[in-house]
Amino acid sequence: MRKSILAAPVVAAAAALTLGMGAAAQAAVVGAQADTNGTAGYYTQSFGDTYTQVNGTFKLNEPSNTQLGILTNGGIGIQLCNATSGYTAQLGVVDDTANTGLWDVVRAVGIYYGNPTGSGSPCEGNLFFPTATTGEFKLVGYTVLGEVPAGTTVQAQIKEVRGGLVYTVADTNQNNFNYFQPSFPGFFNEVGAGVSTDLNILSAPATNDLVDFAGVTATDASGATHGFGYWNAVSVSSGVPGYAPLVTPTALNPAGYVCKTVPGHWKRWTTGHGKHKHHHKKWIAKKTTCKGGGASAFAIETGSPIGQ
Repeated sequence: MRKSILAAPVVAAAAALTLGMGAAAQAAVVGAQADTNGTAGYYTQSFGDTYTQVNGTFKLNEPSNTQLGILTNGGIGIQLCNATSGYTAQLGVVDDTANTGLWDVVRAVGIYYGNPTGSGSPCEGNLFFPTATTGEFKLVGYTVLGEVPAGTTVQAQIKEVRGGLVYTVADTNQNNFNYFQPSFPGFFNEVGAGVSTDLNILSAPATNDLVDFAGVTATDASGATHGFGYWNAVSVSSGVPGYAPLVTPTALNPAGYVCKTVPGHWKRWTTGHGKHKHHHKKWIAKKTTCKGGGASAFAIETGSPIGQ
């Protein structure tokens, strides 16, 4: 279990030692955590790294409205977060309780408190889209940008630009929503994607597909864009302690970023026979190949609504 961003040098040092052996997992899903507030998803960070953008595409499966429609807090989306200050910027959807089958596209800004998963980061496992100040969230801003229908696929992006943040959402029906936030404090050193729902209406096991995420990436300050598995991702599930999770993510794909290095070497071969035999050699330069840095995909599964 990841304890905090300050613990990451140990991971980095281990990876550096392994590199000399020819192959190393640069990063991967490094742990599984749990909370009790109905939040589940994936979070990623890397020691000393900061992030300027997060992208995610998610399909709003029809049953999602049933499970999220009674919430006063919660929804589906992506976030940039500061694991030190707790400042978070979120973008996604919440159920439109006044109009059956519709989702409100929202952006929320606030400050997280507490330590929901015991990881040392207030960002991991805290609520998505609280509509008011709670015990672990101070609401700074909440804006409804528009509506999209159930069953659609939504593309969402939060991007740091000169002077602020740009929030963008588009769906398969060509709806497009944009919002510019003129300022924000500090920087973002953690990225997340997931869902907050109501545990009180669910019963185990968690086998219902609530939402499917794809194209989930983070961009760091150097401009590198990769899936969550490229950095040190953790999964977060939610439920009642001592029992099976009621809300949980499926396996992250790709699950890790792996590089293999073949050292420089001479390639030798022989042609001809007898006195016509010739020996050849060619220098093969050192080569490193990597895989697993592409966009992440996963689903969030939940238990069945009680009475269904």
